[in-house]
Amino acid sequence: MDKKNFKSYRIKVTNANILIVDDNDINLQILSTILSYYGIKVTTAISGFDCLAIIKEAKMKFDLIFMDQIMPEMDGYETLRKIRKLPDTYCKKLPVIALSANDDKDAKKIFIEQGFSDYMRKPIDRNLLNNCLLKYISGDKVSMEEVDDINAYPIYTFQVKGIDTKLGLQYSNWDIDCYVNILKSVCKEAKECKQQINDFKEKKDWKRYAIIAHGLKGVAAGIGADYFSLRAKRHELAAQKKDIQFINCDFQEFVKDYDTLVYNIQSVIMREKWNEKPLTHINKTLQMVEVMEIIELIDNYDKDMALDKLHILKRYQLTTQQEQYIHEATELLEELEYEKASSILHSLLGEEENI
Repeated sequence: MDKKNFKSYRIKVTNANILIVDDNDINLQILSTILSYYGIKVTTAISGFDCLAIIKEAKMKFDLIFMDQIMPEMDGYETLRKIRKLPDTYCKKLPVIALSANDDKDAKKIFIEQGFSDYMRKPIDRNLLNNCLLKYISGDKVSMEEVDDINAYPIYTFQVKGIDTKLGLQYSNWDIDCYVNILKSVCKEAKECKQQINDFKEKKDWKRYAIIAHGLKGVAAGIGADYFSLRAKRHELAAQKKDIQFINCDFQEFVKDYDTLVYNIQSVIMREKWNEKPLTHINKTLQMVEVMEIIELIDNYDKDMALDKLHILKRYQLTTQQEQYIHEATELLEELEYEKASSILHSLLGEEENI
């Protein structure tokens, strides 16, 4: 059927500035991508303090603010109160929309009573977002634009165990590059996140434990990992209620589930085989030469060239053990651990020589 027969309309926003406030980088990525689809200029703030500084220093006026409620040090309620006290008169009526991954049926009522203009649950529902933009952004900045109907065409996707990737792509506005980058960010931040939640558990800092669990809940939901999102939600609620027995009993399994989720993502995304055709089998001699060249590049601190060669090497048909060595070396090199990356590849050479 002719492509021109598949048409729909989307909201187009021009000359509008929106500020997103969230302590989680991945949530900022997701919403920024969605809003950029409308043509909106997006500014991000990583905390309430950052938000206030941006508003004070910005040369332009914001049309709308999306603000996460649960943030450390200064939460959404306090940040909103401080915004309203700023001397610029436009701050008194600036629309501020509360964002939260909580699904409390009375959430909207509570947020409005606290002074927010409105409330949206994360992950963002596109229909509700459309209504929000139409309601709070000046009419002369909003128009309707005819576009190809994205639902009329097959969307390329890939499978990750434990994740509904089609749902995750939908939350990322069907931008596969954005979605893949978000999945990579989930993996990159996992080590620090696990360390934080373990530290807060050991310190019995249940408020911050709940904040980390809340963040994991929202991020998991945003990528389509609903099962792990529910697991994180249970730990968030347990921390809020100080149900220490549940946390202690379930903590190791919870972390194990987190590790499994990250591993499943890495096995598909970090090796980058989902969108590339594998090359043919590489013979032992050529592989050893390639690995020695990569080691030399690493020893000369030529990170980019070494990563490029590792990337190419990963596309050959390798054994599981070879893939593991190369994957570990790549991760270490990305973290600037040159000596460790070189050592891993020397181990690979040693095993190959003994075969």
